[in-house]
Amino acid sequence: FGGYYLQVIWTKATGEIAELYHVDYYKVRTNADNSEFYVSDNWIKNDNVNPRPDFETYPAFDPNNTTGSQILYFKEYRAGVNTYSLPDYRGAISYIELDISIGEYHLNTINNGMFSSKLINLNGGKVSQEEEDRIERQFQSKFSGSKNAGKFMLAFNDSKENEPSIIDLSGTELDKHFDLLNLTVQQEIFSGHKITSPMLFGIKTEGQLGGRSELREAYQLFQNTYVNAKQRALEETINYLYKFNDVTAKLELKATEPISFEFSEAIISQNMTQDEIREKLGLAAIEKKETAGSQDIINSLNSLSPLIATKVVESMDINELRTLIGLPPKVEVITPEVAQEQEIITSLSLSDHMHLTCSHTKKDEEILALFEGKGFSRDRFKVIQNDRMVFSSSMDEFVKQELFAEYQLNEVQRKILKEIQSNPKVTIPQIAEATGIDEASVIGRINTLIDDNV
Repeated sequence: FGGYYLQVIWTKATGEIAELYHVDYYKVRTNADNSEFYVSDNWIKNDNVNPRPDFETYPAFDPNNTTGSQILYFKEYRAGVNTYSLPDYRGAISYIELDISIGEYHLNTINNGMFSSKLINLNGGKVSQEEEDRIERQFQSKFSGSKNAGKFMLAFNDSKENEPSIIDLSGTELDKHFDLLNLTVQQEIFSGHKITSPMLFGIKTEGQLGGRSELREAYQLFQNTYVNAKQRALEETINYLYKFNDVTAKLELKATEPISFEFSEAIISQNMTQDEIREKLGLAAIEKKETAGSQDIINSLNSLSPLIATKVVESMDINELRTLIGLPPKVEVITPEVAQEQEIITSLSLSDHMHLTCSHTKKDEEILALFEGKGFSRDRFKVIQNDRMVFSSSMDEFVKQELFAEYQLNEVQRKILKEIQSNPKVTIPQIAEATGIDEASVIGRINTLIDDNV
């Protein structure tokens, strides 16, 4: 129709749109300036204009008067047309009517049998009207209609002079004329509807292969030259109406593919994981030999830069690494000598540690080696309060640097904290752009700051 009608019903309390209905185009009439609309089911009665139809009157859609029920009329622009719209196919209307007439002609030809194309003269003399009617009914009953096509007629005559004469009224080579006319009509109707290829509507074109690529190209061309503009007009109308209900999400018509892509089995198998292939075969997935949480650790390592990830792995002991790859912990065998040294270390008091000197003996080095890899790194703690304690001069600098060092932020960490403090809703990509490092490194550093309670 080149347009459509929507019935918009407003909410009395809030001024929002309560209901929205499509109104059949043939039911609506309007005044010259489209300010009022009249809806009726009986504009036509007995194939004629109804002089007294029952109709309801609706005002035009008015966003400044959000009350009652209104009619929104969308119509495509047509030069010189103001009140009603015109369909896109108006240029092919004559050929559409011609197509209807051709169909009616062929139908009547079959239903009326040979009467439309033959003239039969009965030369047996003039008979009464009643006798003519009786003979005509006999001919119609016996030779007309689609079921009698191809039957022959016998005539019994007194003499050669009284034989009936049959005159052919049909034109010559009418079949070729109709074939040519039918092709012309079909092409004009397709052109009037902007159809780029009849294949889209299941009509085979002679000399055309009709492959998948040709069909996809024809569909894309039809979509771009005809469908897209109409879809955008629908989207704009619906999104415009939804704004009155404070719906900000943009609604779009989702395009569909006429023919889906098909890949060979080789390409499919090359791009599927082992578990996906097993799922296609109806087999269970292969059980992963890893402990709970191992994959989380691996994912965390992958999110770090290679340099930092290497440092993290180097700081892990043998059992942590074995657990990560799904192996049982290694049982440590403690000799009596080692056990005795451990007892000695345990019995040492804090005051003993405070009076150790920095000149280590070989035994001291062995004792200190036992502490390697034990406990927690100082980087995991933040000093809340500290007091200066008096130690010997040889231990003071060591304690200040190694035992009670305050949490020191590097430049990148300070930048990250600054971004978070200025905008608590800042995203990872925004931080990465501000600090000049990649997103994976940002995630790793933020995780470190979280672990350190910063």
